[in-house]
Amino acid sequence: LMVGSDWPVCLLASDYPEWFSCVEELMSNLTESEQRCIYENTARQWYRLISNKFRNAVTAANSIGILPVSKRGIGI
Repeated sequence: LMVGSDWPVCLLASDYPEWFSCVEELMSNLTESEQRCIYENTARQWYRLISNKFRNAVTAANSIGILPVSKRGIGI
């Protein structure tokens, strides 16, 4: 499950804060971990994104020769 919207079309029925409030209400019974999966983790996996924290760790490791990085960047 991943949060998404049809913005700007959703603005015809309500404003964005009101729409997001509905999302928050629908997910209010979920644990913090479950909410994080829906808000963030699924998108990271689907779009093959990495967190800045991870990117910084890889960059630091590469700078001291621990981890090679290809010419195209970090290959995850």
